[in-house]
Amino acid sequence: MKKIYIIITLLILFLLAGCVYGTDKPWAEINKINREVNESIAYWDNPVDWQMPVDGKGDCTTYAIVKQIELKKIEVDSQLYSCSTTDYKGHAVLIIDDYVLDNEHKSIWHKDKLDYINYYKKE
Repeated sequence: MKKIYIIITLLILFLLAGCVYGTDKPWAEINKINREVNESIAYWDNPVDWQMPVDGKGDCTTYAIVKQIELKKIEVDSQLYSCSTTDYKGHAVLIIDDYVLDNEHKSIWHKDKLDYINYYKKE
């Protein structure tokens, strides 16, 4: 019984800290990156996949790449996230710990809450 109490206490402390599993980076920092990148790039249906912004414009792959670079800058372990494509028109997103950083959403969502993330593959 005492072990269960300790485990529950540690879990609550972890959740209160709001940190990404496997890192000391709080979700607030990651949410800020998601929001700022979404706001800084104008969507453009670029025929060339997986490239950096051109004149401040890019497609879903561009957003995913820039978010990945920004996560690296704040030293989030690169093994925790990946650029992925979904089963929604090959839409590209960044996945971190089963959470989706998507240029189509201002907030970060768990993959189970998005109907188009039934399948994703690491790129």
